[in-house]
Amino acid sequence: MSQTPSDASGRHEPPTKRSFYFSLGTSTLRAIILVAAVVVGVLLLKNAFPSNATAPLAPGATNTSPSHSPSPHRSGRSPSPKAPVRGVVVEVRNGTSQFGLAAATSQTLRSAGYTVRTPGNAALASTTIIYYRADSKAAAQYLEQRYFPGAQVKPAPGSVPRDVNLEVILGSDQVGASSSP
Repeated sequence: MSQTPSDASGRHEPPTKRSFYFSLGTSTLRAIILVAAVVVGVLLLKNAFPSNATAPLAPGATNTSPSHSPSPHRSGRSPSPKAPVRGVVVEVRNGTSQFGLAAATSQTLRSAGYTVRTPGNAALASTTIIYYRADSKAAAQYLEQRYFPGAQVKPAPGSVPRDVNLEVILGSDQVGASSSP
């Protein structure tokens, strides 16, 4: 059987209930996928930009040391509430096995106004250490109180570059709390 020119003129069959429900189902599925993609995108963006600048820098890190207090009466030292950050050069080293921690911390400090050198790696450390030059002790104490509660604050050894005021060696205390409840 061959088709006549009048049969091939573009006529379509009328829609059936089956094709209507199939079309409705695929449209609904597409809408659900679109909504899920938007929700996932919003969650990713929200988690990419933390809003609490006073919290410790490691994701989920908290101060677990009961002896630490920013109060000068308990700690025996005077905090510098408005320590200058402009002009303070900081170098961050990752002493953990968490990839990218020094880079993320450097970005946070840069956003806070510090001049930050290229981050790098250090030997594994259990506690965060802030090394300071002789003229930068107050800036080191401020950095500890503001961003690294419980970190050790020590005079800089000879290995710290001369053009760096503060060197932060990130210890596992910056990532350890993220896995606890």
